[in-house]
Amino acid sequence: MQLSMSPRSVTVPRTTNVFISPMSSALAMRRFPCLSGLPSLDRVYVVVTETGQPMLVTNTHAEAARQVASKEQFVLRTRH
Repeated sequence: MQLSMSPRSVTVPRTTNVFISPMSSALAMRRFPCLSGLPSLDRVYVVVTETGQPMLVTNTHAEAARQVASKEQFVLRTRH
């Protein structure tokens, strides 16, 4: 199953640092109310800006990375 969705009316600056955050869909919906209606999954990957705004959610890390790479304004970062 390939799930991919973006919150409505997302506006980002020209260049934005983003992070891929793995979590359960229940936690994603609690942290980000705009993601309500996600199917119940043990693991989803939320692409989040450095300011904490969710940009998209998918059920595979590879799809999240592919979506980030396809957007010129996103710069994928890692947290240590």
